[in-house]
Amino acid sequence: RERFLDPAGAAEPGIASTQLWLMPVSGGEAIPLTAMPGDVNDIAWSPDGKQIAFLSVDPQSPQEKQAIAGGANWTEIDGDRHFSRLWILDLASHAARRISPEGVNVSAMDWSPDGKRMALRVADTTRINDFFYHSRLVLFDPANGTIGKTVLENAAEGPFWSADGRYIAFAGTDG
Repeated sequence: RERFLDPAGAAEPGIASTQLWLMPVSGGEAIPLTAMPGDVNDIAWSPDGKQIAFLSVDPQSPQEKQAIAGGANWTEIDGDRHFSRLWILDLASHAARRISPEGVNVSAMDWSPDGKRMALRVADTTRINDFFYHSRLVLFDPANGTIGKTVLENAAEGPFWSADGRYIAFAGTDG
């Protein structure tokens, strides 16, 4: 699936959202890069500087929007939420494509120094206990969108690749 930049459609009128912008170091005007229906939560430049990976939460359904408009404004603490998906924005074309694997919530990511792999922190649900106690650290191929080896069960923080690509730093729990 591809999304093309449409800053006018970034959010519903009157509703703020967090999006990805680009600002030249030398100064000037910020350039909007995304117009996702959900907030952009995390970003990571590819090592070659040609792409930016980011996380964005799935948008609300029409039924959810209607319920909220009708006063349903509560949050169930350990209830199901919207999945956070991994996207890659190509800076040359300004096209973003979702590369997130189905059935997993992605909460953190980092590129390998060679740009050929990513390390992801994923969980099978969006429930808070799965986020804190049952996330796992996996290797991911951004070219074909497949999850490879599980590096760690019960990942609590990370991943962070070492500059030489030989190690991944993380924090874990005993489960």
